[in-house]
Amino acid sequence: MSQIVRITGSRFGSISLLVALFLLLACLLFPSLTEAQTESITVRDANLWLYPEYDDSRLLVMLEGQVVGTSPTTTMSFLVPEDAEIYSAGSIDSAGQYTGGPPDRTASTLDGWDVITYDVTTSIFRVEYYHDVIPAGATKSIVSEFIPLYPVDGLRIYIQQPRTATDFHVEPSLASLESIQETDSYGMTVEVLDYASLEANQSLVLSISYVKTNPYPSLKIIAGLQNVDLWLYPEYDDPRLLVMMVGEVVGVAPPAPIEFLVPEGAQMFSAGSIDADLKYAGGPPERTPSDVTGWDVISYEITTSTFRVEYYLEAIEGDVDKLVTSEFITLLPIDGLLVHVQQPRKSSDFRVMPYVESSMTAEDYENGFRELLYAYTALSASDSLRFDIEYTKSDPLPSLAIEESSFAGWPYVGGGIAGVCLLCGVAAYWVVRKRRMDAELTAQPSPAKRRLPEQRYCTECGAKVAGSFRYCPECGTPLRK
Repeated sequence: MSQIVRITGSRFGSISLLVALFLLLACLLFPSLTEAQTESITVRDANLWLYPEYDDSRLLVMLEGQVVGTSPTTTMSFLVPEDAEIYSAGSIDSAGQYTGGPPDRTASTLDGWDVITYDVTTSIFRVEYYHDVIPAGATKSIVSEFIPLYPVDGLRIYIQQPRTATDFHVEPSLASLESIQETDSYGMTVEVLDYASLEANQSLVLSISYVKTNPYPSLKIIAGLQNVDLWLYPEYDDPRLLVMMVGEVVGVAPPAPIEFLVPEGAQMFSAGSIDADLKYAGGPPERTPSDVTGWDVISYEITTSTFRVEYYLEAIEGDVDKLVTSEFITLLPIDGLLVHVQQPRKSSDFRVMPYVESSMTAEDYENGFRELLYAYTALSASDSLRFDIEYTKSDPLPSLAIEESSFAGWPYVGGGIAGVCLLCGVAAYWVVRKRRMDAELTAQPSPAKRRLPEQRYCTECGAKVAGSFRYCPECGTPLRK
């Protein structure tokens, strides 16, 4: 009996050995059998995002799609480069909510690739990872490969052009494939490639090349400015010209670096950010000579979406008959700019001559000052504006040291016919700006009938401030009306 047992055991051992050899051979010849879960799973309407230098110096890869041919909860596997840093691997429900966690990760039979595995709990999966494939230097060349473990019925690939990048080019692995371009919500150009289908384990290789000198990722590079106010106040609280600028940054998630051009002779007063409670925070910016003759570049890190820059400039010529020349150069595109040019107290024959096409919109008597307002719908990067301000003023004191009183005469800007034409030209713009400017352009009594403002004090540091101040000159705190 024992002999029979030994013979039987030997036969079973031989069979087991044969089975093991067969499975090993299958793994070597057909690796997809071990990495794909089941042939019944199909991925439909997949999206693959390739975002170089997006919010990181690496390539961000995102994959999302619909699972077909299986139950709502199923285990799925995906190939990722062996040096990829997984950011997320999970599911998206019908409300668009993401749930997930760290996936299981093992080495793949394909050289240079790992397999991640996790349970997909809804019909939509999502995988994200960063891949360190972007070389140093200004000229970039990236090769990105995608290998699905399941058949894909419909694949759209989005390749985003990094902000400030030039000579951007994408070469699909299928030469006959046509691509389209569109703009995403951050204003960046995206190349879109459509594939009708891919087979399981079919390799798809994309080559991306571009030139980019800015070392920051796209979400740290400001795309532009919007809703900007620029104040030009000659002899306001100082014998010099006070220049102030406030606005919002576009296309960036603060904190982020920001730069402005200022005249090389400017004395900086503030460069910082304003939060939702109108609290100012800032400090001395870095300052270096620029490529523009006579101008410096100031730079600092903005911590909110609203910036504020102030400086004084020795730009006023003459003892009684004054001439002020003020130029503004923007480094970034501006969507909506309002320039305030203030007439000093006790001045007469006040006139402003723009040297570019501009829009004289109205006069403002806020806080007893006359202001001429110039509205610009848009400026491009490197655009410049110049204002020549002329007036007569014998009193050597700055405006805030002079009691509020009525001014003699009306300001004069250009010719009457030109003013009417300009007013008509910006009618549409004021429809857009109306909400923002309601508080500043509401009807007010003439300066002769206004009462002198009461003495005010800063609630933050206690400094004595004039009634016309919007910000404390000592600590920068916004002042309540």
